[in-house]
Amino acid sequence: MLAGCRRLRDPTALITDEVVMPATNPEIGPGLVNALRNGDEAALEQLFQSRLDSVREAAAIRLQDPVSAARVAERVFIAVWRGRASLQSVGDLEALIAESLRQAVVREEGRLAAVHRFEETEHVHLSGDRHRESPSEEVLWSHVSSAIHAPPPDAERAAHYRSEHSRHATAEHVQAIAAGPSWKRTLALGAGAIVLIAGIVWALDRASTPARVDKAFTSPDVRTMNTNSGQRGAVNLRDGGRVTLGPRSTLTIPAGYGEGLRVVRLEGSAQLSAADGGERIETRLAVAPIAVTGTSYSVSAYPTSSEYFITANDSDAEVTVNENAHALRAGDALAVDSSGAVREPSTVEVDEALGWTGGQFVVNERSLREALAAIRLAYGVEIAVADSSLLDRPVSARGPITSSSEAIAALEQSGNLKFGYEGEKMMLRDAVAPDPRSR
Repeated sequence: MLAGCRRLRDPTALITDEVVMPATNPEIGPGLVNALRNGDEAALEQLFQSRLDSVREAAAIRLQDPVSAARVAERVFIAVWRGRASLQSVGDLEALIAESLRQAVVREEGRLAAVHRFEETEHVHLSGDRHRESPSEEVLWSHVSSAIHAPPPDAERAAHYRSEHSRHATAEHVQAIAAGPSWKRTLALGAGAIVLIAGIVWALDRASTPARVDKAFTSPDVRTMNTNSGQRGAVNLRDGGRVTLGPRSTLTIPAGYGEGLRVVRLEGSAQLSAADGGERIETRLAVAPIAVTGTSYSVSAYPTSSEYFITANDSDAEVTVNENAHALRAGDALAVDSSGAVREPSTVEVDEALGWTGGQFVVNERSLREALAAIRLAYGVEIAVADSSLLDRPVSARGPITSSSEAIAALEQSGNLKFGYEGEKMMLRDAVAPDPRSR
């Protein structure tokens, strides 16, 4: 459930909290999600009928205006229809409804704030929506249905229309000056301009989000957390979220994190959890154009790796690779290589990459060379070999992340090896080869 709710007392105030949906919502079945994803308009109408009241209620609490809340509800269901192709689960649909509601409320608040500023500046009162009744469910559905059947915009025609409209508006303005001021015309033009400006500001704000994130990460005020080989660390985020860093990892947190910005950057491995009921956290990988968004997930993305692994832990997540979104259900995993190719990894592969989040060190049918690199990363210990030919021997090992000795013992048994010391140096030998120290 989304966190944070307050009544809109000052329309000019900066809004940074979220919109709360009622706790009791009608359940959505997987069948409806599948039908909606396949473009079944009847499924959208069914969703509209079951969720309209809760969406309007949530918007009305924030906006204190039933007509504005109805306008928001229309936009929510239109947005759900337009985003239906990305739906893979009930959780995806719930998240899309919640995010569409948040965006629509912010947009409507911007419009109301613009009207409020105009009224105060010009000392007039525009007849608003607050004294009108909210449209009926039938009227709202007719608006939604009309919007989803509207033809796609023609860019050339829209540009021509804007050009003609601009010239026409200029001519009207010159004529009005020559004929003398008309307060009705001035008021109408002013109100129209306000709506247009509010829409432009909203669009620019949305378009500027990637630029804001990029700028935030280049700011000298970022916080950087590092772990070395054999280390793990816990980082508490400002909004109550938590990041557990794996060994040899770097987490970068922008200075504005938690203030409308919930994005971190990761190189290495981490387990991320949002606060209970908190917003989703976005993680951008430093090694590739990949972003992960969710409330509970783990990531392994080292610069030396040929593939990166993501698991959705207790809730669904979304992985964006080169601007292509991939839904990830709770408990599922994704592997992405350096070219952006995506596949479903095996359980063993995920255990090798992210077993440490469950307290386990795992190597499965790897060369001893790869196994020793994994031990160096996980435990921070350097082990040499008496004979370099041993490095190609296949080995497997599993042990607690807190005990390097158990992991080494598993390597010995799996690879027919013998561990010992040569001076202060840790050494592995072939178990059947004679130990030169015994001569």
